[in-house]
Amino acid sequence: MKSIPFLFLIFSIIITSCNYDAKKSALVKRHKQPTRPDAVDTNKILLSRTYLHAFSDQSKLDTFKLIIRGSSINTGSLKFEIISYKNEKIYNENYSAVDLLGDLDDLSAKESEDTIKSRFSHFFNPDDFYTPALDRKLDLTDTDYVDINTQKDISADPTAVGFIYSIGYETSLEIAYSKKQKKTLVCYASD
Repeated sequence: MKSIPFLFLIFSIIITSCNYDAKKSALVKRHKQPTRPDAVDTNKILLSRTYLHAFSDQSKLDTFKLIIRGSSINTGSLKFEIISYKNEKIYNENYSAVDLLGDLDDLSAKESEDTIKSRFSHFFNPDDFYTPALDRKLDLTDTDYVDINTQKDISADPTAVGFIYSIGYETSLEIAYSKKQKKTLVCYASD
């Protein structure tokens, strides 16, 4: 009979400790650390631009999006994406917002921010879209950045729409949608 009080004691200890853990957990949940006022919201949208233009299909409009997120324009991240008229993501690139400065590196913080904002607002210049893609005086045998098969694929399609943009230090990219490969390709690059 001495084992019954011992079992009762063990059972009481177990119940009490479970109860203590539940109270402690509730107390911790109620007293979570407050969000620091100086915490940086890296998902905050600082600038956003949407532009409609034919790209994956010459007769339909795709959505070109440019977004800068972060705590400031000068330290933000830049996302460039294209959503097809079928609502499919067909291009997605991420850069640093300062990549819009190109080779301008001796600017004050205010000048840098103003330049980024200006280039951001002019990123989708209508003059940078043309048909057919690769219809400029280019040396299509230059395969330093893009293989010759990609260049031939795009240049063989007279309805391919090209878009050229500059990013980073003197880099220019020409992209076009390959109907054959069903994806957006970099068909020319230089720096």
